[in-house]
Amino acid sequence: MAATPQATGSTAANGVPFSLRLSFGVGSLGQATILNSTSVLLLFFMTNLLGIRPSVGGALLFIAKLIDIVSNPIIGMLSDRTQTRIGRRRPYLLGGGVMMFVAFILLFTVPEFSSQWLLTGYLLLLMVFLSLAYATFTVPYLAVAAEATRTYDERTSIMAYRVVFILLGTLVGTAIAPAIATPSGVGTRESFASMALVLGAVILIASLLCFWGTRKATFYNPDAQTLGFLSQFGIAWRNRPFVILATAKLLQLCGVASVITCALYLTRYVLDISGLQVALFFLAMTISSALVVPVWWWMARRAGKKSAYITAVLIYALTGLTWLVAGPVESSFDMALVYGRAVLLGVGSGGLILLGVSMLPDTIEYDRLKSGARREGVFTGLWSAVEKGATAVGGLIIGLILDLMGFIKSTGDVVAQPETAISGIIIGSAVVPAVFMLASLPLLFRYPLSQESLEQLEVETAAAG
Repeated sequence: MAATPQATGSTAANGVPFSLRLSFGVGSLGQATILNSTSVLLLFFMTNLLGIRPSVGGALLFIAKLIDIVSNPIIGMLSDRTQTRIGRRRPYLLGGGVMMFVAFILLFTVPEFSSQWLLTGYLLLLMVFLSLAYATFTVPYLAVAAEATRTYDERTSIMAYRVVFILLGTLVGTAIAPAIATPSGVGTRESFASMALVLGAVILIASLLCFWGTRKATFYNPDAQTLGFLSQFGIAWRNRPFVILATAKLLQLCGVASVITCALYLTRYVLDISGLQVALFFLAMTISSALVVPVWWWMARRAGKKSAYITAVLIYALTGLTWLVAGPVESSFDMALVYGRAVLLGVGSGGLILLGVSMLPDTIEYDRLKSGARREGVFTGLWSAVEKGATAVGGLIIGLILDLMGFIKSTGDVVAQPETAISGIIIGSAVVPAVFMLASLPLLFRYPLSQESLEQLEVETAAAG
């Protein structure tokens, strides 16, 4: 039996109001801040400040995300079944936002331990806590977009606002965070703690604004008959467009995670540029991503989301391969090439972010039209698990490569790395991401949904009754 809407939001005829699109987008600021700052800084923090081997640090990231992969669909299922006077998703937005704030600060203010085993266990517990907090917010948050929109273009529109704040969070996590944590050399425990407090405030404020601003969003009462976890997972598995899109996204995000995890290693040990230049690199990448969002939106409407998505993948992969010829920056021309790469990576990244998340609600709408039931939380839970799984795989691969190639760990000292370690950093920055990105293309070519196909399915569903 299909769910019925609560009287908490606008109807499809009225479209999605600007206030809702804006407040929904703000929620991504905290998410992107966490995702990008931990991807850029966490392994670097462990290997260069805490004296943890790269492979051990990568394994910690992987284990924490494995637990998270299981928790995401469960949280999605719970949010589907929740019914409160403020909507079934919003309690999770409030609780998850506060949890993310606490967990993030604790993770980068690690006390001294007499044993590496105790330190390792403590870090693992905090990583699991942060992952669960992130999932508690993110899974219901993504479901809000599917519930609040009704048309193909509305879903692209609301996700465009999300992309803008993802890019702002990317700027905070990749440019501002390293500038505070590693102003020169590898940073100190104190500089990382200062970074955590600043970014923690951003995370908390963004989450609370999203919670408050979505009070007028459309929420649906839970279905009269709900299915168990395994049954709902089976339904998601039988949604062919979702499986294709999620698998392609998994591969792409593994590539992106490899790039981001290697970023500080690349800029410090290969390019040998200053903290300010590192910040400007990420600033150029983020600004270019933001500026091209309207272009990708226009291209998606003219050529289709799939064609635009494939173009973004190619730009990102081919640009990343140019790091194979990277070396120490010794002239303004070398620096210009570095910034040029940043711009092109930003162009590709803007397309990857917008098009993937704007196609996700289409796959959820496909399920609704096929089944008549509302299961947004199941699909967004699995999608969030894909995001976390990719981060885990990317971090583990980079940690193993660095260890295999002889990267030297430290506890705050600037250590000269052997040539093999430098080669490992370049492989992790160029080859690994390109392989993952290009591997996603055959899947995207097989993705079946378009505006026309969804409209036809809706007509057929209405005719059937």
